[in-house]
Amino acid sequence: MQYIKWNHLKYGLGIKLLDSQHQRLIDIVNEIAQYRDTGADKREIQQILINMIEYTKTHFSDEEQLMKTWHYDELIKHQKEHRHFFDKVRELVIRFTKKNVDITEDLLFFLRDWTLSHIQKEDTKIISFLESKGIDFNQLDKSLKQQDFQIKLNNLNLKDRHCPICN
Repeated sequence: MQYIKWNHLKYGLGIKLLDSQHQRLIDIVNEIAQYRDTGADKREIQQILINMIEYTKTHFSDEEQLMKTWHYDELIKHQKEHRHFFDKVRELVIRFTKKNVDITEDLLFFLRDWTLSHIQKEDTKIISFLESKGIDFNQLDKSLKQQDFQIKLNNLNLKDRHCPICN
């Protein structure tokens, strides 16, 4: 059973990259709930926390880059929201790793409330802003897909710079 069920009408923004990232974040929250329900060990929970933090960094970076590109007037406020998220998760992770406290319920409650509220309130403001600028979301999706592809290609090139097969 899912802890949070993705509902495109409630949580979809209309930008494919952000929607797919939001869906993945909700999937991660559901994985944490599944670990809670099955009694996972500490290492499994640590790994899902690491995955969540890493994926969230990527998502926030993509979202903030979009806001910078279009000169979103509430960028700084939005970045503060993202920092608040990491501060709270960091606090919970410290309680879990150093104090050996079960944080699962607190973590799930925070992630569910923060994620859904953030999508429905803060991220929706970005969409309204972009719409007011007359941004074509189909073109934006193509642009974001191309940028994502270029970033991955650049990362591959950096990793494979000394590869004799690649040169």
